[in-house]
Amino acid sequence: MAGMEDLQRRAELAEAVRAACMRAALEGYERALTDGLCAEGALEVALESIRSLDISEVLQQFDGGRHVAPARG
Repeated sequence: MAGMEDLQRRAELAEAVRAACMRAALEGYERALTDGLCAEGALEVALESIRSLDISEVLQQFDGGRHVAPARG
């Protein structure tokens, strides 16, 4: 039974990281477009937003039981 619980927890963690990456990318992309970058430039900003995502913050929120992807600012 512990194996199933561990698998479920890892799946929840993976989902939290995916959600955080998606949020960072979308917010970075929208911010870049608002700042006047072209779509290609905005995509580069979105990718950099994912690269610079604070994974330790995602882990802290996950371990804290909140399971909420952090907002990017």
